[in-house]
Amino acid sequence: MGHGPGDKGSCAAGRIQDRTFTLVGRLQYGYDGRRWTEWIAAFDGERTGTLSEDNGAFVFSLLFALTQPLPPAEQLRLGATTAVEGQSYTIASNEQVALFAAQGELPKLPELGRPFAVVELRNERGLVPSLDYGSAPPTAALGRSVPTSAPNCVCALYRWRPW
Repeated sequence: MGHGPGDKGSCAAGRIQDRTFTLVGRLQYGYDGRRWTEWIAAFDGERTGTLSEDNGAFVFSLLFALTQPLPPAEQLRLGATTAVEGQSYTIASNEQVALFAAQGELPKLPELGRPFAVVELRNERGLVPSLDYGSAPPTAALGRSVPTSAPNCVCALYRWRPW
C-alpha cells in the first residue's frame, strides 16, 4: 500500500489550521495498477476533511460548494489550464478511478469497483482542487500539500494498520 498508517507512531488525531480532527475512516482508490489511500478526518461538528496520499506527500482537503457547473471531465486535458470558481489551475491528472476498499465511519461511499473520473488541479499558490465526477453533479474539494514534517497533522495517519 505504500507509506501511511501503521508504518510508525501511535496517534489517530491531529490539528490543521488550529482545528482538531480525528481520523474516522479510510478509502483506497486506484487506477491502472496504482493505488492511494484517503483518510477521513472528522472535526467538531459535522464537517469532515480528507487527508490523501499524493506522490509521496499528503494533501489535506475540505469539500466546497460549487457556484458554477464544472465542465465534463473528458474536456479537461492534462497540462491545460482551466478556471474553477474564478481561479486558474493547471490540470495535473485526469483518471478513471475506482474504490477498492473502505473502512470506518464514512460520510459518502462510491460503489465498490465502479469507475468514475477524478481530476486533480494545481496552481502556483499550492492549492490542489480535486474534482470528483462519481456523482451528479460532480463535487469539489480544495486542498493544500501538508509537509510530512508537520507532525501535528501527519502523525494522525500512523495509528491505522495497513490493509
